[in-house]
Amino acid sequence: MRTWRVLRWALGAIAVAAFIYFVMVPLAGTFETVGIWLTETVGLAGVFFYVYIVDTLILPASVDILFPFVLTWSPVPLLAVVGVASFLGGCSGYLIGHNLNRLTVVARLTKIETNTHVAFIARYGMWGVIGAALLPMPFSTVSWLAGMVGLDPVKYVYGALFRIPRMIATFFLLRESVILLS
Repeated sequence: MRTWRVLRWALGAIAVAAFIYFVMVPLAGTFETVGIWLTETVGLAGVFFYVYIVDTLILPASVDILFPFVLTWSPVPLLAVVGVASFLGGCSGYLIGHNLNRLTVVARLTKIETNTHVAFIARYGMWGVIGAALLPMPFSTVSWLAGMVGLDPVKYVYGALFRIPRMIATFFLLRESVILLS
């Protein structure tokens, strides 16, 4: 019985990996192009939209791709928009994960004893979210998983708030690096 469960989980993981490889990876350049277009054409509203979508959905895109294009913008409004959009996107991802876990198939796949990533979030909780918020980890994926394992929403919010200082630090480190190398 255990062998069948492991086999089903492995086949599910292979199917997801194949989907990502054949569908999402070819679109990665498109996501980056859309982000650059939104930044240059729509301004702060475009930045908000791009960051929110990238941090809500599990996409082969990164918020960090925008920073080289906005280094000359005024940092206070830009970082306020980026920080809030990233935080709200993570919270939306948490809600998606929480609601996805209501599906029987997803709930079975996310049982703690069969999935090491889910076990990581279940074990470290808020600290796992803080790590994803501060480090270059897939924040949207961790947000979905936190919702799936039923992490306390207050603990999730506290952890996700660390996304704001990460955006600020990334912007200023990149900007100062460009100035230093100029």
